[in-house]
Amino acid sequence: MHDRNIFKLCPPNYELLARKYHDFRVKCFIGAGGKVCVNFADAESVRLLSQILLIEYFQLDVQLPIGRLVPRVPQRLNYILLLEDLICQNNFDTSNVWGFDIEVDANSFAYAAQNVDRNNLKGRILVEQTEGNSLLKEVMSKGPHKDKKFIFTICNPPFFDPDEATQKFTTNSAGNTMTNLLISDHNNPPGKCPPHSATTATRTELSYAGGESAFIIKMLEESVDLSKTFCFFTTMVGKMASLKLLKEELNRREIRWSVHSLCQGKTTRWVLTWTFLDDIKIE
Repeated sequence: MHDRNIFKLCPPNYELLARKYHDFRVKCFIGAGGKVCVNFADAESVRLLSQILLIEYFQLDVQLPIGRLVPRVPQRLNYILLLEDLICQNNFDTSNVWGFDIEVDANSFAYAAQNVDRNNLKGRILVEQTEGNSLLKEVMSKGPHKDKKFIFTICNPPFFDPDEATQKFTTNSAGNTMTNLLISDHNNPPGKCPPHSATTATRTELSYAGGESAFIIKMLEESVDLSKTFCFFTTMVGKMASLKLLKEELNRREIRWSVHSLCQGKTTRWVLTWTFLDDIKIE
């Protein structure tokens, strides 16, 4: 965990949070030694916890849609703090830093717009939807952004190929959301140990033809035409095999890159960073 991560300095006290937030309290249980515990195998508990951590630690009233991917707040904060490190390392004017986030789910996009309004952040966060398959180029070609200089991108791509998602997740009866197979499930495929924490999401959020490496390579290809618009590009990577392939692709294109690890509990993710500008520090 990043040294400046507030959850490292001040871990959540589930008992105090349960006393303060009724909806969360009914999802908690008393574990060994009388400690208040969270049922991480329950998707609704995970969603409520993320909302509560955002309001409790950051005074952000964020509503997360049911049946959509839930960000694990401490892990996402690690990512943001890494970006802050890169911004400070390059001595950018922190009062005028513009970043670019990528969202692939239409319903999550609508919630993002509502959350920006609810927290009076319209002057600091712009939410725009693309019409086609472009990740970066379509939005950047629009009037308000055409000549804007951005510092970074931030992205949590769909991790799985569609076939892999089908193996690792079950689909609900309506066919619109998928839930991961947990450690307690008996139908888990052999091999890698399944997760302990519930993840519910749409197929669009979870999968992309070719998996995360194909998604990021598409992002990389678009970044070539935006090489002077962004100081550096970043994305989260969930699989070591993907990371290896992406490094090879960046080396093949002779693009400078770096990798940073994000360690949160038993989970490790990586942030892949690349730049086309010689004077930008990304190590």
